[in-house]
Amino acid sequence: MGGDAAGKGGSRRFAFKALCPNELIARMLGKGGSRKDQLQDETGCRIIISGRDEYFPGTRFRVLVILGDNAEAMLGVLDHLIADIIEFGKKEKLNPGTEAEFLGPDPNTYVLRCVVTKQMSSAIIGPKGNNARAIREESACKVVIDSNVTSGHQQVKLIGEPRGLHLALQMVNRHIQDQFGTPGYTDWSTIKSFDRSGNPIHCSPGELNFGRADVRHDARGYDAHEERERERTPRGPAAPAPGPRGRVAIPPPSSLTTVTAPDRGEVDSSLLTALVDTARTFPAGALEAEYTITCELPSDKVGLLIGKRGEDVQRIRKATGTYVHFDPVQDGADGQTLTIRGPMLKVYRAHALLMRRYHETTADVVQDTSPAVVPDRKEEQRVQDLEAQLQQLQRQMEEVKQMRSSTGPPTMAPRAKGPGKGRKGR
Repeated sequence: MGGDAAGKGGSRRFAFKALCPNELIARMLGKGGSRKDQLQDETGCRIIISGRDEYFPGTRFRVLVILGDNAEAMLGVLDHLIADIIEFGKKEKLNPGTEAEFLGPDPNTYVLRCVVTKQMSSAIIGPKGNNARAIREESACKVVIDSNVTSGHQQVKLIGEPRGLHLALQMVNRHIQDQFGTPGYTDWSTIKSFDRSGNPIHCSPGELNFGRADVRHDARGYDAHEERERERTPRGPAAPAPGPRGRVAIPPPSSLTTVTAPDRGEVDSSLLTALVDTARTFPAGALEAEYTITCELPSDKVGLLIGKRGEDVQRIRKATGTYVHFDPVQDGADGQTLTIRGPMLKVYRAHALLMRRYHETTADVVQDTSPAVVPDRKEEQRVQDLEAQLQQLQRQMEEVKQMRSSTGPPTMAPRAKGPGKGRKGR
């Protein structure tokens, strides 16, 4: 961050600041702070929330600050925030007489609020309004910036349909983080709340200088409402991605008939062939649409899959471009739900990577506790081979897309229905 306030705890971190009603804060915290803890573990970010009765001036919204060493890592937390906003918005539809906090003015639209500096709001608008126009055209979301400035903060509202909100938020976050290191950024990022007179309250040095050991949640000061039952991440059918409709001409996998692994010989490619044959019949754009798969995993394995400060799961997210999340453990349950969301082939690759890691940790446990027992690596080998085959299939699909773009648009076909949610065991 910039040098204007770098002395406050010595922190130089990226930041995003959202405004949330009390019930949304309670959902983000989870029971005893469990959900907040897990989000911090998964993303490596720090989540700081203003105290009770500490609202952004002129509103009944509390400030949620997300700090991270990586500008993109914060989007992992914000994806959950959007999902919760949508769920609460659907509940508001059932009570039309109440004041809407989550619903937008148009059907199927929702509102995400954040606060930025004056310089950030100018960047979001852009020269002659070009940036705001691009956000509106690409995401179909409205960007509403409050003209009032409070202690260097301006309120921004993003209003749109669920899929558009995710895209708009990515674009707005990019403009915000482009101001990293500019005058005012650090002071803005370290303000976590406001007192009743509207004076800013800064984060403590301990909150800013966080590591893996102290990223855990301090439950002091949270009331019973905030410590209500833990909620699971809402899941539902994903909307199909926009794009041209047509048939994908995928060449036969002549170069992918076998995959050879060191010291393991050739692997049967029948599964890959079946995948390619199936993919060949998909309408254009369908494989890039958003799919979701879930499976249940033992709770004692989840921490090993996430890795230190979420490094392992972040690496898989980055490598595959998918959304990966583990639901918090439920009282009395010994398993946790894994959710992977993204384009079909990328989802399968992410699942394969996680399952490889799962079997590696299982093998490690067997070796550590029973050195004389040789673990069965057959299942792990199958997962690794499938992962390699899927990677080659994805590369082949990219080549096809490039060929299609150079030869013109595909033949149009009847509009296909969007995919539903799949279910996959480990």
